[in-house]
Amino acid sequence: MNSARRLNSFPTPRQAGRLRRLGATLTLVAMSLSTAPVGAEVREFSVPQLEALGRAIYEQNRRTRIASEVMHENYDAEKMGINGWVTEGDSAHLLVRFVHRDATGATAVLDAKFDELLLPEFAPPASPVLTPMQAAQVAARETAEPHLSNPCEALYDNAVVPDPDGSGFLVYAIAVAKARTDVMIGGHRRFTISADGTTFEHDDALTTSCLSAPLDKLRQSDGTKGVAVRANLSNTPLEIHVYLSLVYKIPLYVVTRDLKMWKVENGTMRVIRNQPGIEPTAGQ
Repeated sequence: MNSARRLNSFPTPRQAGRLRRLGATLTLVAMSLSTAPVGAEVREFSVPQLEALGRAIYEQNRRTRIASEVMHENYDAEKMGINGWVTEGDSAHLLVRFVHRDATGATAVLDAKFDELLLPEFAPPASPVLTPMQAAQVAARETAEPHLSNPCEALYDNAVVPDPDGSGFLVYAIAVAKARTDVMIGGHRRFTISADGTTFEHDDALTTSCLSAPLDKLRQSDGTKGVAVRANLSNTPLEIHVYLSLVYKIPLYVVTRDLKMWKVENGTMRVIRNQPGIEPTAGQ
Protein backbone atom coordinates (compact mmCIF):
# COMPACT_ATOMS: atom_id res chain seq x y z
CA MET A 1 0.00 0.00 0.00
CA ASN A 2 1.65 3.23 -1.09
CA SER A 3 1.07 6.63 0.44
CA ALA A 4 -1.83 8.64 -1.01
CA ARG A 5 -2.98 5.83 -3.28
CA ARG A 6 -6.56 5.49 -4.46
CA LEU A 7 -8.19 2.25 -3.32
CA ASN A 8 -9.83 1.61 -6.67
CA SER A 9 -10.62 -2.01 -5.89
CA PHE A 10 -13.44 -1.02 -3.57
CA PRO A 11 -16.84 0.61 -4.25
CA THR A 12 -17.07 4.35 -3.53
CA PRO A 13 -20.45 5.34 -2.10
CA ARG A 14 -21.82 8.78 -2.96
CA GLN A 15 -22.23 10.58 0.32
CA ALA A 16 -23.33 14.11 1.09
CA GLY A 17 -22.46 16.00 4.26
CA ARG A 18 -25.11 17.30 6.60
CA LEU A 19 -24.84 20.69 8.30
CA ARG A 20 -26.69 21.55 11.47
CA ARG A 21 -26.97 24.91 13.17
CA LEU A 22 -25.98 25.24 16.83
CA GLY A 23 -27.50 28.46 18.08
CA ALA A 24 -27.11 31.25 15.54
CA THR A 25 -23.40 31.32 14.85
CA LEU A 26 -21.72 27.90 15.14
CA THR A 27 -22.12 25.37 12.34
CA LEU A 28 -21.66 21.72 13.23
CA VAL A 29 -20.10 19.44 10.66
CA ALA A 30 -22.16 16.39 11.57
CA MET A 31 -20.30 13.17 10.83
CA SER A 32 -23.35 10.92 10.73
CA LEU A 33 -23.68 9.03 7.46
CA SER A 34 -22.66 5.55 6.40
CA THR A 35 -18.99 4.78 7.02
CA ALA A 36 -20.01 3.63 10.51
CA PRO A 37 -23.41 3.39 12.21
CA VAL A 38 -24.21 6.22 14.61
CA GLY A 39 -23.63 4.99 18.14
CA ALA A 40 -21.02 2.43 17.04
CA GLU A 41 -18.31 1.92 19.63
CA VAL A 42 -14.69 2.55 18.77
CA ARG A 43 -11.80 1.04 20.63
CA GLU A 44 -11.01 3.43 23.47
CA PHE A 45 -7.70 4.98 24.44
CA SER A 46 -6.88 7.54 27.10
CA VAL A 47 -6.57 11.21 26.18
CA PRO A 48 -2.74 11.11 26.48
CA GLN A 49 -2.67 8.01 24.26
CA LEU A 50 -4.93 9.63 21.66
CA GLU A 51 -2.76 12.75 21.64
CA ALA A 52 0.39 10.65 21.26
CA LEU A 53 -1.16 8.60 18.43
CA GLY A 54 -2.20 11.72 16.54
CA ARG A 55 1.27 13.20 16.87
CA ALA A 56 2.91 9.91 15.83
CA ILE A 57 0.78 9.62 12.69
CA TYR A 58 1.52 13.24 11.80
CA GLU A 59 5.28 12.90 12.29
CA GLN A 60 5.45 9.63 10.39
CA ASN A 61 3.53 10.98 7.40
CA ARG A 62 5.48 14.25 7.42
CA ARG A 63 8.83 12.46 7.40
CA THR A 64 7.85 9.82 4.85
CA ARG A 65 6.50 12.52 2.54
CA ILE A 66 9.78 14.46 2.74
CA ALA A 67 11.81 11.28 2.19
CA SER A 68 9.63 10.26 -0.78
CA GLU A 69 9.95 13.66 -2.45
CA VAL A 70 13.74 13.73 -2.07
CA MET A 71 14.03 10.12 -3.19
CA HIS A 72 12.06 10.75 -6.39
CA GLU A 73 14.19 13.81 -7.15
CA ASN A 74 17.45 11.88 -6.87
CA TYR A 75 16.72 8.24 -7.69
CA ASP A 76 14.85 6.28 -10.34
CA ALA A 77 12.27 4.60 -8.13
CA GLU A 78 10.74 2.61 -10.98
CA LYS A 79 14.08 1.23 -12.13
CA MET A 80 15.00 0.35 -8.55
CA GLY A 81 11.67 -1.40 -8.08
CA ILE A 82 10.58 0.74 -5.12
CA ASN A 83 6.88 0.25 -4.48
CA GLY A 84 6.46 0.81 -0.75
CA TRP A 85 8.08 1.80 2.51
CA VAL A 86 8.31 0.93 6.19
CA THR A 87 9.50 3.03 9.13
CA GLU A 88 11.38 2.45 12.34
CA GLY A 89 12.43 4.70 15.21
CA ASP A 90 11.11 7.89 16.78
CA SER A 91 10.23 11.01 14.81
CA ALA A 92 13.61 12.72 15.37
CA HIS A 93 15.60 9.64 14.33
CA LEU A 94 13.22 7.99 11.91
CA LEU A 95 14.39 5.42 9.37
CA VAL A 96 12.26 5.37 6.22
CA ARG A 97 13.16 2.16 4.39
CA PHE A 98 11.97 1.99 0.80
CA VAL A 99 11.12 -1.54 -0.23
CA HIS A 100 10.31 -3.68 -3.22
CA ARG A 101 7.46 -6.07 -2.79
CA ASP A 102 6.44 -8.88 -5.11
CA ALA A 103 4.86 -12.31 -4.84
CA THR A 104 7.90 -13.68 -3.04
CA GLY A 105 7.91 -11.05 -0.29
CA ALA A 106 9.47 -7.66 0.47
CA THR A 107 13.12 -6.61 0.37
CA ALA A 108 14.93 -3.43 1.41
CA VAL A 109 16.09 -1.20 -1.47
CA LEU A 110 17.04 2.22 -0.08
CA ASP A 111 17.28 3.81 3.36
CA ALA A 112 16.47 7.41 4.27
CA LYS A 113 17.62 8.23 7.79
CA PHE A 114 16.52 11.33 9.69
CA ASP A 115 18.87 12.38 12.48
CA GLU A 116 17.26 15.47 13.98
CA LEU A 117 17.48 17.12 10.56
CA LEU A 118 14.77 18.25 8.15
CA LEU A 119 16.21 16.26 5.25
CA PRO A 120 17.29 12.62 5.49
CA GLU A 121 20.59 11.00 4.56
CA PHE A 122 20.23 8.28 1.93
CA ALA A 123 22.24 5.07 1.83
CA PRO A 124 21.89 1.50 0.57
CA PRO A 125 20.62 -0.85 3.27
CA ALA A 126 23.24 -3.03 4.94
CA SER A 127 21.13 -6.03 3.99
CA PRO A 128 18.12 -6.49 1.70
CA VAL A 129 16.45 -8.55 4.41
CA LEU A 130 13.84 -6.66 6.43
CA THR A 131 13.90 -6.88 10.20
CA PRO A 132 11.04 -8.91 11.71
CA MET A 133 9.32 -5.69 12.77
CA GLN A 134 9.62 -4.20 9.28
CA ALA A 135 8.34 -7.38 7.65
CA ALA A 136 5.41 -7.34 10.08
CA GLN A 137 4.59 -3.75 9.01
CA VAL A 138 4.38 -4.86 5.37
CA ALA A 139 2.14 -7.75 6.37
CA ALA A 140 -0.02 -5.49 8.57
CA ARG A 141 -0.82 -3.18 5.63
CA GLU A 142 -1.71 -6.16 3.47
CA THR A 143 -3.91 -7.60 6.21
CA ALA A 144 -5.75 -4.32 6.75
CA GLU A 145 -6.38 -3.27 3.16
CA PRO A 146 -9.20 -5.74 2.26
CA HIS A 147 -11.21 -4.52 5.24
CA LEU A 148 -11.56 -1.00 3.83
CA SER A 149 -14.73 -2.07 2.06
CA ASN A 150 -16.43 1.33 1.61
CA PRO A 151 -13.84 4.07 1.20
CA CYS A 152 -14.86 7.59 0.41
CA GLU A 153 -14.24 9.26 -2.92
CA ALA A 154 -10.84 10.49 -1.85
CA LEU A 155 -7.17 9.71 -1.94
CA TYR A 156 -5.81 7.75 1.00
CA ASP A 157 -2.66 8.16 3.02
CA ASN A 158 -1.66 5.36 5.35
CA ALA A 159 0.34 5.03 8.53
CA VAL A 160 1.39 2.14 10.74
CA VAL A 161 2.22 2.79 14.38
CA PRO A 162 2.72 0.56 17.42
CA ASP A 163 -0.42 -0.31 19.35
CA PRO A 164 -0.41 1.49 22.73
CA ASP A 165 -1.33 -1.76 24.48
CA GLY A 166 2.23 -2.93 23.86
CA SER A 167 1.73 -5.45 21.07
CA GLY A 168 0.72 -5.33 17.46
CA PHE A 169 0.06 -2.43 15.12
CA LEU A 170 -2.53 0.20 14.37
CA VAL A 171 -2.90 0.68 10.62
CA TYR A 172 -4.57 3.92 9.54
CA ALA A 173 -6.32 4.70 6.28
CA ILE A 174 -6.48 8.50 6.20
CA ALA A 175 -8.78 10.12 3.66
CA VAL A 176 -7.33 13.12 1.81
CA ALA A 177 -9.58 15.63 0.01
CA LYS A 178 -9.07 16.03 -3.73
CA ALA A 179 -9.24 19.83 -3.43
CA ARG A 180 -6.53 21.57 -1.41
CA THR A 181 -9.16 24.00 -0.17
CA ASP A 182 -11.03 21.20 1.65
CA VAL A 183 -10.32 19.02 4.67
CA MET A 184 -11.60 15.45 4.83
CA ILE A 185 -13.33 15.33 8.21
CA GLY A 186 -14.75 11.89 7.48
CA GLY A 187 -13.66 8.64 5.88
CA HIS A 188 -10.81 7.71 8.23
CA ARG A 189 -10.30 4.16 9.53
CA ARG A 190 -8.18 2.46 12.17
CA PHE A 191 -7.34 -1.25 12.03
CA THR A 192 -5.85 -3.26 14.87
CA ILE A 193 -3.45 -5.92 13.59
CA SER A 194 -1.46 -8.58 15.43
CA ALA A 195 2.26 -8.23 16.19
CA ASP A 196 3.25 -10.48 13.27
CA GLY A 197 1.02 -8.49 10.91
CA THR A 198 -1.06 -11.45 9.80
CA THR A 199 -4.14 -11.40 12.04
CA PHE A 200 -6.91 -8.83 11.76
CA GLU A 201 -8.24 -8.00 15.23
CA HIS A 202 -10.43 -4.90 15.09
CA ASP A 203 -11.88 -2.35 12.67
CA ASP A 204 -12.68 1.17 13.88
CA ALA A 205 -14.38 3.71 11.66
CA LEU A 206 -13.14 6.93 13.23
CA THR A 207 -15.98 8.94 11.71
CA THR A 208 -19.52 8.27 10.52
CA SER A 209 -19.41 9.96 7.12
CA CYS A 210 -17.37 10.92 4.08
CA LEU A 211 -17.83 14.60 4.81
CA SER A 212 -15.30 17.30 3.93
CA ALA A 213 -15.22 20.89 5.17
CA PRO A 214 -13.77 24.10 3.66
CA LEU A 215 -10.38 24.83 5.17
CA ASP A 216 -11.06 28.56 5.33
CA LYS A 217 -14.22 27.97 7.39
CA LEU A 218 -12.29 25.81 9.84
CA ARG A 219 -9.60 28.51 10.13
CA GLN A 220 -12.24 31.11 11.01
CA SER A 221 -13.69 29.04 13.87
CA ASP A 222 -13.19 30.10 17.46
CA GLY A 223 -15.63 27.84 19.31
CA THR A 224 -18.47 30.38 19.24
CA LYS A 225 -18.73 31.01 15.51
CA GLY A 226 -17.52 29.24 12.41
CA VAL A 227 -17.44 25.46 11.98
CA ALA A 228 -17.22 22.80 14.68
CA VAL A 229 -16.92 19.07 14.16
CA ARG A 230 -19.70 16.86 15.57
CA ALA A 231 -18.12 13.55 16.60
CA ASN A 232 -20.74 10.91 17.47
CA LEU A 233 -18.53 7.93 18.26
CA SER A 234 -16.87 8.78 21.56
CA ASN A 235 -16.82 11.14 24.54
CA THR A 236 -13.41 12.51 23.53
CA PRO A 237 -11.95 13.66 20.25
CA LEU A 238 -9.96 10.95 18.49
CA GLU A 239 -6.39 10.78 17.23
CA ILE A 240 -7.54 11.75 13.73
CA HIS A 241 -8.63 15.16 15.08
CA VAL A 242 -5.16 15.67 16.57
CA TYR A 243 -3.61 14.64 13.24
CA LEU A 244 -5.79 16.96 11.14
CA SER A 245 -5.16 19.89 13.46
CA LEU A 246 -1.41 19.39 13.08
CA VAL A 247 -1.49 18.86 9.31
CA TYR A 248 -3.53 22.00 8.60
CA LYS A 249 -2.10 24.03 11.52
CA ILE A 250 -5.53 24.94 12.82
CA PRO A 251 -7.45 24.45 16.06
CA LEU A 252 -10.37 22.06 15.70
CA TYR A 253 -13.47 22.48 17.84
CA VAL A 254 -15.01 19.07 18.42
CA VAL A 255 -18.41 18.41 20.00
CA THR A 256 -18.39 14.87 21.31
CA ARG A 257 -21.16 12.36 21.96
CA ASP A 258 -21.77 13.71 25.49
CA LEU A 259 -22.09 17.27 24.07
CA LYS A 260 -18.86 18.56 25.55
CA MET A 261 -16.86 20.85 23.32
CA TRP A 262 -13.13 20.24 23.02
CA LYS A 263 -10.39 22.35 21.50
CA VAL A 264 -7.76 20.31 19.66
CA GLU A 265 -4.58 22.25 18.95
CA ASN A 266 -0.80 21.74 18.81
CA GLY A 267 -1.06 18.00 19.44
CA THR A 268 -3.25 18.25 22.56
CA MET A 269 -6.94 18.41 23.42
CA ARG A 270 -8.89 20.01 26.26
CA VAL A 271 -12.51 20.62 27.24
CA ILE A 272 -13.67 24.21 26.72
CA ARG A 273 -17.40 23.60 27.38
CA ASN A 274 -18.94 20.91 29.58
CA GLN A 275 -22.47 21.23 28.20
CA PRO A 276 -24.21 23.69 25.89
CA GLY A 277 -24.02 27.07 27.60
CA ILE A 278 -21.92 25.85 30.55
CA GLU A 279 -18.26 26.75 30.89
CA PRO A 280 -15.78 24.17 32.28
CA THR A 281 -14.92 24.48 35.96
CA ALA A 282 -11.52 25.72 37.08
CA GLY A 283 -8.71 23.30 36.33
CA GLN A 284 -10.38 21.65 33.34
